[in-house]
Amino acid sequence: MTLRSRRCTKPRFSSVWTLLLPIFTVPTAIAQSETEVPKPSSKGTIEVIEVTARRSVESLQATPISLTALDTEAIEQKGIRSVVDLTGYVPTLQIQANASGSNDVTLSMRGLRVSDSVSTAESPIGVYLDGAILPRISGAMMDLLELERVEVLRGPQGSLYGRNSTGGAINMISKKPYLDFGLTQDFTVGSESLFITQTRIDSGELGESGLTAAFSFRSANRDGHIDIIDTPNDRDGGAYDDKAYRLAINWLANDYFEVDYSYNRIESEGTKTPSHLAAVSYEAGEVAQVNGEPLELQASRADSLNLNNNGYGTSNTTLHTLAINWDMSDNYSLRAVTGIRDWQGEEFGNDLDGNGLLQANVINPVTFETSIQAFPGLFYSPLNKRKQQHFSQELQLLGTITDDLDFVFGLFYFDEDFDEYNPTNFYLPRAVIGPMFGNPNADFGMLAANIMDFNGSSKSKAAFSQFNWRLNQDLRLTAGIRYTQDEKYLYQTVVDFNDPSGFVSGGDSRDYSNFNWNISADYQFSETSFGYARVATGYKSGGLTARSAGTGNLFLDDFDEETLIGYEVGIKNDLFDKRLRLNTNVFYTQYDDFQIDSFLFGSGGATSLIENAGDADQLGVEVEFVIAATEDLRIDGNIAWLDMDFQKYEVLNRKTNQLVDVAEEAEFPYVSEITAALGVQYLLAELWGGELSLRADARYIGKRVFTQVEVVPGPTPDLDDYHSPFMHDIAADAYTLVDLRASLDGVDTGFGELRLSAWMRNTLDEEYITQGIDFGSLGIGNVIYGDPRTIGLDMRLQF
Repeated sequence: MTLRSRRCTKPRFSSVWTLLLPIFTVPTAIAQSETEVPKPSSKGTIEVIEVTARRSVESLQATPISLTALDTEAIEQKGIRSVVDLTGYVPTLQIQANASGSNDVTLSMRGLRVSDSVSTAESPIGVYLDGAILPRISGAMMDLLELERVEVLRGPQGSLYGRNSTGGAINMISKKPYLDFGLTQDFTVGSESLFITQTRIDSGELGESGLTAAFSFRSANRDGHIDIIDTPNDRDGGAYDDKAYRLAINWLANDYFEVDYSYNRIESEGTKTPSHLAAVSYEAGEVAQVNGEPLELQASRADSLNLNNNGYGTSNTTLHTLAINWDMSDNYSLRAVTGIRDWQGEEFGNDLDGNGLLQANVINPVTFETSIQAFPGLFYSPLNKRKQQHFSQELQLLGTITDDLDFVFGLFYFDEDFDEYNPTNFYLPRAVIGPMFGNPNADFGMLAANIMDFNGSSKSKAAFSQFNWRLNQDLRLTAGIRYTQDEKYLYQTVVDFNDPSGFVSGGDSRDYSNFNWNISADYQFSETSFGYARVATGYKSGGLTARSAGTGNLFLDDFDEETLIGYEVGIKNDLFDKRLRLNTNVFYTQYDDFQIDSFLFGSGGATSLIENAGDADQLGVEVEFVIAATEDLRIDGNIAWLDMDFQKYEVLNRKTNQLVDVAEEAEFPYVSEITAALGVQYLLAELWGGELSLRADARYIGKRVFTQVEVVPGPTPDLDDYHSPFMHDIAADAYTLVDLRASLDGVDTGFGELRLSAWMRNTLDEEYITQGIDFGSLGIGNVIYGDPRTIGLDMRLQF
C-alpha cells in the first residue's frame, strides 16, 4: 500500500452501526490514518476489521496486546467532548478534574496514576497527540478537536513508543485534510447556557501539487453549575470559556513521501469546580465564619457556596507537530515525529475549605500575643503561576527482512523546562500549635505560610527496537528492547526559619538509566479465535522532590526509579457467526520501589512529595464485548476487576519515631476494584432519508479512597499515629452515570447533510465524588463533586 492510497476523501455520514464497534488495534506511534472504520459485513454480524498500522495487513482481532480505540463516530455517539469523558469507556481508565487547577486532570489506568500537577512528577500513562508526547497533566483538560480516533493501550510500553510508560498509552490521532473542498459547521446548546460552535474548512487539493490544508476553530463556553455567592454566572463553579484553533497541512509529494504539519492553539479560562468541606476535627468554636456562624460542612453536592475565591484561572497551550513519512523501498520506511509544546497557566486564588472569610484566636509567633483575626481560608493559595515548554524528537525505521520477519527501530529525545510559583496560606489548629508553644491546652491557633518556588529541567534519551517473527501460518513471536537515560535538574526556594532572610535557595541534579525488554507469543487458534501471552518489564524515572516543606531542607527526598515486570495472557473471539465479539485478558504485575505521590506527613497537607512506597503487586481481569443482537440492536461494553496490594510500605510513626511496615493497612488511592460500562443502541426508523437511532450508556465506577494510610500503628493504641484521619470520610462511594442520546443522521437538506442529536448526561442526577484531599493535621478534609444532570442539542451541517 502506497501513501497515496491512504489519502482522505471527505467523509459522508455512514450507517449508525459504524459507531458502535470498539476498534482493537495497535496504537503505535507509527499508526497512520489507514485504520478502517468498522462496519458490519451484513446487518446483524460484526466484520473482522483489518489495518496496516504495522506495515502489514492484520486483523484487529489478531493483535497481541490489550487495547481499545474509539473512532470519530464512537466519540460523538458517546458524547465524549474532552479527555475527562473517556472515563469508563476503556477498562480501568479514570480521568477526573484536579483540584490543583481549572485545566488540570488526575489520570489513572490499571491503578497507576498521577494526581499531582507538579512538573517533577512523571506520569505512568503516556499521552500522545499525533505521535508527539504530552508529558504533563497540567493543561490536559482540553477538548478533543478534530480527532479521527483515540486509541488506548494498556500495560507497560516502550519498544514501540517514544516515551517509556509503565501503565499504558493514550494516543489521539487527528483528522487529516480532505482531498475535496468542504465546510463542516457544528453547534451545541445546553444546560448552564452551554454554547459551542465549531467550524472546519478544507481547502481540497491545490491543483495537482499534493498539498491540502484544513483549518478548524472551536469556541465553547458555559456558566458554572455551582453558584458562588456574589460572583457573576460566568465565574461560578465549573464555568469556562475555551477557544481552540487548529491548522493542519498535508503534502503528499509522491506515492512514497508525505509530510504532515499541525498547529494547535488552546486558550482556556474558567473557574474550577469548588471544593466542599467534608470533615473537620477542630475543637468546638475554634474557627468560625466572620459572621459568627460555625463552619459549614457540605455533606452533599451544594447548589451554592460562599467562597473568597474559587480558583479562576487561565491556561494557554501552543503545540506544533511535524511528521514525515518516507517509504524508501518496498522493504524499508522512515518516520520522523517532532513535537514542540509551550504551556502557561495561572490560578488567581484557590479557596479549598468550602467557606468564606473566617476568624479565629491566633498567636503572633514574634510577639506571642493572641487576638481574634480574620483570614481568607483554612487552606488558601493566592496565586499559582506555572510554565512548561518541551521539545521532542522521534525517529523510526521500519523494515521487512524476510516475508516472516519485520522490525521497528527507533530513537527518542525529550528536552523540557518548567517553572512554578505557588505561595500558600493556611491555619494551624490548636492541637498542633499548643504543644509547639509548650501549652497542650492552648486556646489559640496560628496563621502560617509556605512558598513553593522552583524551576528545573528534564531530559530523556532512548533507543528501542521490536521484531516480529512468524514461525508458521498461526504462530508468531514478538520481542522488543529499550535503553533509556534520564537527567533531572531542580532549583528551588524554600522557607528556612534559621536563615535571616527566612528563605534558602539551591539546585541539584540526578541521572538515571534503565534497560527494558518485552517478549510475546500469539497463536491463531481458528479463523475467529486468537490468543496471546506477553511478558514485559517497565521503568519510570526517579527524580527530585519539589514543593518542600518549611524546614530549610532544599531536597527533603529524592526518589528512586520504579521498575516492574508484568505478565499478561489474552484471547479474542468472534463467536456465533460473528454476532458476538468477546475479548478477555488477565494480567499480573510486580513493582519494585513503587512511586506514589502524597502529602508530606506532618505538613498538614501544605506540602506534597513523591516517595518510593516499596514493593507492590497488581492482579486484574478485563473483558470487552460487542453483541449484534438483531439487525437493529447493538450492545457493547466492558467490565474490569482490579486488585492492588502493597507488599512492603514503611512509614514513620511520629510518636515512637520508628518505621512501621503498613503494607497490610495501606490502600491504593484512586483504585476501584470494579469498573464497568454498558452501551445499547437501537435503530428506530428511517426518517427523511436519514436514520433515527437511540442510545443509552451506563458507566460504573467502584468505591475509591484518595490517600493510602489512615493510621500508622503503635505498640499501644495511645501511640497510634493518624496520618490521614479523614481517609474514609472523603472516600468516594461507588456510582453509576447514565447518558442518553437520540440521533438523526444523514438527512439530505439539498445543500448539505444534517445530523441532529439530543442528549442528557448524568440522567439520574447522581451525586458523585471525583477527588478528595485529606489535609491531616490542618484538621480538614474536602471533596470535589462531578457535574449534575445536563441536557443539550447538537447540530451538524456538512457541505
